[in-house]
Amino acid sequence: MKNHIDSNFAISILVLVAACVGFAFWLNASQDDFSLSNDSVVQIKKDITDRGDASAPEKVDVPQGSGDPSSAMKKKLIVEDLGIEILYPGEYNGSTNTEKNRRGSSLSYDFRPISYDRHKATLNEIQFFPEDSIKQFTSDCGVELPCFFGDFPDLDRYHGQQKAFLNKKDYFEEDNEGNLQTFSIQELNGRYFFVNYIGHLNEKSIEYTTYIGDKKIDIWIDVPSHDRRDLGDELMEQISFSKL
Repeated sequence: MKNHIDSNFAISILVLVAACVGFAFWLNASQDDFSLSNDSVVQIKKDITDRGDASAPEKVDVPQGSGDPSSAMKKKLIVEDLGIEILYPGEYNGSTNTEKNRRGSSLSYDFRPISYDRHKATLNEIQFFPEDSIKQFTSDCGVELPCFFGDFPDLDRYHGQQKAFLNKKDYFEEDNEGNLQTFSIQELNGRYFFVNYIGHLNEKSIEYTTYIGDKKIDIWIDVPSHDRRDLGDELMEQISFSKL
């Protein structure tokens, strides 16, 4: 009888230890998220010197519910170094992308839904491009950074889109194969965006581009299928950008 009790006690201790280890692992994996829905204001305290990332957000303001269901589902990201404020759906958690000078950006954030639904559009990433970061990216190709062979904005696109944006006109550009790309101008949630459907008919990504001052901003959204691009527009209607 005593051996049976001792065995049960030992098993209970092992279960308790495993639970503590699992919680510690979860806590460590979650500490980089800047979207903590239980706090109204979150102070981000990171040592960012090792990554050379001087543009990490300093605080996140999560508005509390005020009777309007939609207001309880919004989160605010303040990027003080760039003077930009973003309001986005509260069903997402976000973290700073650690890839240096990603696609020429000075700063990039990854987003993931708390509960994934393959039938809905999904916010994937937001990238910020000052002119200097694009210059740095192209000059460092093969030197400080490996060359990036995917699509990225060069200075021609940066200036060309900026001019078209100010005039609320579509922007056109030839790709590497000589095909004409159309970046259609569209108004969403009171702001103009260039909308670029990436790749061929079976692709599922949409790139939205806007400008705040001289900052080019690319927003990447995944959609379930090419014929449900409207879902990307609907999600973009829930995201707002403003100058601090």
